[in-house]
Amino acid sequence: MSTRAARLDQLHRDRPRRPFVTRSVVVLLLIVVVSWVAGDFAPGRLFSERQQANAARFLGELQPWPLQQDSAPTGWADRLQLAGQWFGGMWSEKGVEAVASTLAISLVAILLAGLWGSLLSLPAARNFASAEPFLPAGRAAPRAVRFMWRSIFLATRGLLTVMRALPEYIWAFLLLALLGP
Repeated sequence: MSTRAARLDQLHRDRPRRPFVTRSVVVLLLIVVVSWVAGDFAPGRLFSERQQANAARFLGELQPWPLQQDSAPTGWADRLQLAGQWFGGMWSEKGVEAVASTLAISLVAILLAGLWGSLLSLPAARNFASAEPFLPAGRAAPRAVRFMWRSIFLATRGLLTVMRALPEYIWAFLLLALLGP
């Protein structure tokens, strides 16, 4: 063994040990074992007749509606053709309109987000939302003007913080409740 390899082995043996990870894994395994033993878990129930019937019903309902009928063809080619016809009908009836509507809504949302972002970015910027950028060099702004700019800055930052803290789906729900579909 070379001296470099010996030094690396020695460094590996002398490295600081942090037992947190080992203890965490042991605690996690203990929790799993206790849950398994204390809980009423039986692996045999995963394959009971009831579970198999539920799985078969679920998988059957995943099929398009025409293939769920008793009169549905049994051959794969005929079933595929029937499913294609059903999909084509659904696409021409509702799909194109839904895609166009989604695209329009997303474009309007992007446009509005860009507009509001552009409008709110300046008052939220610390270097812009102060009286000093608008005054000649060397002059200090009056206290009332500094207070007004500080209030605008804090209100804008507060609004942006609230808007970012709420998830998008909450905003969507609130807007749907206010504006309707």
